[in-house]
Amino acid sequence: MSSPPAPGAATPSLQRATVRASVWTIITGLGTRFLGVIGTLVLTRFVLPYDYGVFSAAAVVASTANQLSTLNVGTYILAHPRSGRDVMFHATLLHILPGLVALALVVSFGWRLGALFDAPTLGKYLPGMVISVVIDRALYMPERVLVRTMRFGQVSVSRALGELTFTGVSIVTAQLGWGGFALVAGNIARSAMRFVIVAILYVNWRDWVEVTRVRWSILRDMVRFGVPVAVGSLAGFGVRRWDNLLVSRFFGPAVLGNYNLAYNLADIPAVQVGEQISDVLQAAFSQIEHGDSSKALLRSLSILSFIMTPMAVGLGCVAPALSEAFFTKSWAGIGSMLMALAAISFTRPIGNTVGAYLQVRRHPRLAAAVDVFTLALLMATLWTLGRISPLWACISVGIVFAVRLLACAAVLKKVEGISPATFLGPLLPPVLAALPMIAATYGVYRGLSALHAPPVVVLVAQVVVGALGYFVGAKIVARPQLDGLLALVRSSLRREKTA
Repeated sequence: MSSPPAPGAATPSLQRATVRASVWTIITGLGTRFLGVIGTLVLTRFVLPYDYGVFSAAAVVASTANQLSTLNVGTYILAHPRSGRDVMFHATLLHILPGLVALALVVSFGWRLGALFDAPTLGKYLPGMVISVVIDRALYMPERVLVRTMRFGQVSVSRALGELTFTGVSIVTAQLGWGGFALVAGNIARSAMRFVIVAILYVNWRDWVEVTRVRWSILRDMVRFGVPVAVGSLAGFGVRRWDNLLVSRFFGPAVLGNYNLAYNLADIPAVQVGEQISDVLQAAFSQIEHGDSSKALLRSLSILSFIMTPMAVGLGCVAPALSEAFFTKSWAGIGSMLMALAAISFTRPIGNTVGAYLQVRRHPRLAAAVDVFTLALLMATLWTLGRISPLWACISVGIVFAVRLLACAAVLKKVEGISPATFLGPLLPPVLAALPMIAATYGVYRGLSALHAPPVVVLVAQVVVGALGYFVGAKIVARPQLDGLLALVRSSLRREKTA
């Protein structure tokens, strides 16, 4: 097990940590998530878009109550890596109790929101989703123990096994005719599995819930730190989830089912790779001397963009073939929606990493301001362009996340003196390297479709030539990033073998 880097650790240590997290994610996260995608495709054979849409609306309502009642004490813990068990107990107390109150209110009154979002049967899914959220709430603090001690392998394993559990339980219950309740059962099972692994097997209960005397000074410090972070986190949550409610209101639950599934597919690279790398960076930034932190941020963003670009662009390129190969006619809108939404897997992780950097570097209000701006822009864009059609709703989301990058550039200029060109410059070569990928996958799609090849064959061919196209493009326009990433991977793997 790797020990956490010492304060003032050099940038190469941060890069090795980032690469180790990426390797773990690729091995456990992406592999397992691939099986999860297969499970989701099977689920679409048993769950109708309408039921999937109503379930999605219920999940957003339950998760919103959870988010409204959190002060993001986990970020406080990461920003104070040497705090002891007494601080952890206070953080757990401040995290659990408000959540229980908020979720009890949701069970009692949340069903009334169904009419507002054109999902009148929303209330039937709320109790089950609240159970899942309560378990996740209890899981949060022990998982922060793993994150702040840089035990990202164990975090990845717990998430992977949780996804496998969700897939298995939801498929079995869907085959038994549970409909949308199969998704509820899968969520509860996933949360329970992750809690057992993290809170019981991996983490000593004393490290997060050992009872100590309550000290109001600690609670007050957490509240002062957490309020601006919580505002930003709520806005960030709204950016990810409240669009579902507007789509349901404008176009109904059946369209929401297609939209939410397309969004979830587009979000896979961001969640399974980008967010886990952001977790690594948030913990690592807190242990770097301030003078080196901006350099570490830029180098890390360069690596992150190189990893995320082929995933995001490639997903958009194969979206039509993916839809034709695996979805029935009732899910016909998935392909075009996925093409438009795939861009979020490139832009969102970069913005999240900048936000994590600002929070750890004690600029939570600026991080919150970026998220609030993004949320306001998203709601306004969806309410105008997005209500034209479901496809325009997807395009609106992509536009908003692109503008968010410009907002991040402006904030970094103000805080660190990093020019927009310095921030955005390293992001450009991977994008240019993806141009051969786009051309190759499009040519394969048109050519094999003209020959009436099976959609699965078209999809596999696109993946192969797309990967080759990106590698060739990277050799031409992003050679330093490619060589640097390969060197870091080799160095990290050697270090793991000798550790």
